[in-house]
Amino acid sequence: MLKKLFYNDFHAIRKHALPFVRAMLACGLVSLCVMLLDAVLPEVGDLALFFDNTLTSLLLALLFGFVVLMVLAELQIFSHYYRSFFTDEGYFTFMLPATREELLVSKILAGIVWVLLILLSAAVAVTVGVLIPFEILMRLEGASFLTSFVRDLFDILLIAGVVDFLFSLIAQTVFIYTAITLGALFFAKRKLLGAFLFYCILSGVVSFLRTLLSLLFFTVTDAGELFTSLVSILLSISIGIGGYLITRALLKHRLNLT
Repeated sequence: MLKKLFYNDFHAIRKHALPFVRAMLACGLVSLCVMLLDAVLPEVGDLALFFDNTLTSLLLALLFGFVVLMVLAELQIFSHYYRSFFTDEGYFTFMLPATREELLVSKILAGIVWVLLILLSAAVAVTVGVLIPFEILMRLEGASFLTSFVRDLFDILLIAGVVDFLFSLIAQTVFIYTAITLGALFFAKRKLLGAFLFYCILSGVVSFLRTLLSLLFFTVTDAGELFTSLVSILLSISIGIGGYLITRALLKHRLNLT
């Protein structure tokens, strides 16, 4: 049953998030064209200055649009969770032949997968729209950016930092679900406002814990930085598990949807 639930949740999110992901990738392609066009235009004269300013403004607009699209794509994940449990659609959700644990796990897994897919799409868009044209420009001048960039990818501290970031992203996804659940339960008439307030509270607590962690384990040595990353990963895992247990308990004892 969990497999079927995950399939349905994944495609329900896909229906709303995919257009924004495609638009993100389109921004990357347009950025590639703009940067290459900027490279081949003449660099002298008033017309060149006009084109340079225009293309720079276009790149800034693309960057802003890219960030907005990424946020909107992420919002579709949490909107699906909210609709499934705390709107009229929630009545049909709880009528499915599945336990509330299965319903929750399905939505968490689908949400995490889509968060990672959106992140991967963003990385592809940045690579196409920024890194590739930048590498082309560097090679025209006899240098290379990607060679050193790829070499640095195998640095153990960078790998630990990336893993730490991914775990913190997963933990954040889970505790946003927790914030939505708390907001819907304690602010029946202002569910979204309640969810936002609880998100701010939970974010403040998590930020405090991470700041405390960085102060307690601050060091400039490589071994110390690696240890700090490992502790941060454990903290993210604890936050994710705690958020899941709280959300499961709230949903398990919630009999009436309002």
